[in-house]
Amino acid sequence: MEQLPCQKALDRVIAYLRGSGIHPGVNECCTALELVGHALQQAPDGDYIKLVMELLPQYFELPQPKLTLEAGPELLRGSMGYE
Repeated sequence: MEQLPCQKALDRVIAYLRGSGIHPGVNECCTALELVGHALQQAPDGDYIKLVMELLPQYFELPQPKLTLEAGPELLRGSMGYE
């Protein structure tokens, strides 16, 4: 059975929130439903998933990514098996 457009959009929002470190509770779910409803009204036959993802930062306070200057250890020729 194929998912309805609202299910796909809501699943995407919840997955994004969880991936951002937000554990959706009742308030977050209500906000997600509002977001999905708004997107479906604005793009009923269009790309509503894209619209949901564009609007998501307006509905949720998302944590800023913590980037470090050094992503990993220094890569040396010896670490690749070369001498």
